[in-house]
Amino acid sequence: MKQFFLSFSVLLACSTHGQAQSTVVNGDFESWRTNGAGVEVPQHWLNTEEFIAGLSGVTLPPTNTVVKTTDSHGGTYAVKVQTGPMGATAVAGVLVWGTAVVPGSPALGGKPFTARPNSMEFYYKTAGTAVADDSASITVTLTSRASGAFEIVGGGNTYISQPSATYALGAIPLTYQSTSVPDSAHIVITSGTGRSITMGTAVYLDDITMVTSPTATQTARKLDALTSFPNPSATGLFTLQAGQEPLLFSSALTVTDLTGRVVLRQPASKVTGQEKRMVDLRGQPAGVYTLRLLSADGTAVRTLVVQ
Repeated sequence: MKQFFLSFSVLLACSTHGQAQSTVVNGDFESWRTNGAGVEVPQHWLNTEEFIAGLSGVTLPPTNTVVKTTDSHGGTYAVKVQTGPMGATAVAGVLVWGTAVVPGSPALGGKPFTARPNSMEFYYKTAGTAVADDSASITVTLTSRASGAFEIVGGGNTYISQPSATYALGAIPLTYQSTSVPDSAHIVITSGTGRSITMGTAVYLDDITMVTSPTATQTARKLDALTSFPNPSATGLFTLQAGQEPLLFSSALTVTDLTGRVVLRQPASKVTGQEKRMVDLRGQPAGVYTLRLLSADGTAVRTLVVQ
């Protein structure tokens, strides 16, 4: 079957996050509108057909790739972004925060936003048999427009390829390449970015918020509690400990090799008195690896060495 791919350029990066929240309008997906095609769409968001029409001028029939669901994390509704059929073609669902695709903008959609958060948090779950291969994607870009020219201020990106049957907390660390204050934020969500997207792959999303760290000192103190041993490891098995900061163990975790390839991914989860966490790199070749743990207090980065 032919595959339909959507491509766009975005800024990818990472930094820290914390406790104070900034509003993402209708980030809880409680408000919905009916568009001209008779399709329900979240207020302040564009669905797949609206995104494509704004980007290319091509009008598509309803794809049923962005749908309202009562399977929510909080409140009454959440959004389900899924890969669906369009004739003999598989189309990945796309959800864009904003009311229009602006020509000349370096990012898609966008709404007024003037904060400089450390991260964007969200709750997600997945469905379908090919979640790992499809790799749903969420991208955040912060921009400013001065003297008629767009500037990318900062942003971040994450891929959701870890199956999760229940809602888990996700976080996208944001980093900044400019000291400018943004005037807009752009959020782009797609159900599939892989080379072989599959019908029925879906990501459910709810309660999206921007988060800012309370103080750098508090954050650093908590993140410094994270240790790993043995390191180097002759077996590839590492134990993480965090002293009096057990909530670090509820956080999403990734390990990458020197090429940036993700060799291990663990989603965020609830903690019940956990004091240790295992990182299993057995089967990976000897070398240097980078562990990133996206905690509620920021991103902890550690180097792991497999002998």
